[in-house]
Amino acid sequence: MNNFLMSMRFNKQKPEDFGLIYEDGIFTRMSDKTEWMPCELYDFGWGNENGFYKIPLGSFDELIEMVLSNIDEEDSYGAASIILSQYPNQLKAYLLNITTSPVCHKNKRSLRRINDILKLQQSINLTLNPNMTIQQIEKEYQDWCKIALFFKQLS
Repeated sequence: MNNFLMSMRFNKQKPEDFGLIYEDGIFTRMSDKTEWMPCELYDFGWGNENGFYKIPLGSFDELIEMVLSNIDEEDSYGAASIILSQYPNQLKAYLLNITTSPVCHKNKRSLRRINDILKLQQSINLTLNPNMTIQQIEKEYQDWCKIALFFKQLS
């Protein structure tokens, strides 16, 4: 697929390291003439990796499918980082829906994959917003606790 280009342990710094050139205000991969936008990507524990996403960036549904597909590691982790930064509310709704649906054995592999990448067994409020009231923050946190409990039990 290759919708994301990402460094690993910051082994790539410049666009050229990713096979991109900068011309006319756009980063382009010359091999296929695709256009790319720079962004910070997944944090493996030492800071957000350098990277690029292919223009246009996919929708939430397309990105979640990249996380679940396990076809390309850069796409999976790149999509996960975009979901966490740009779609936390949609992610929460998606996950709450999963917690109330019966889990079949076929889906357990996908659920384990999304848990491994997004670290969902941890009760962290990913939808925290500075404009929220204390009651809203508590409700959001309780939702994330419900999600975390589901994924802890899945393991």
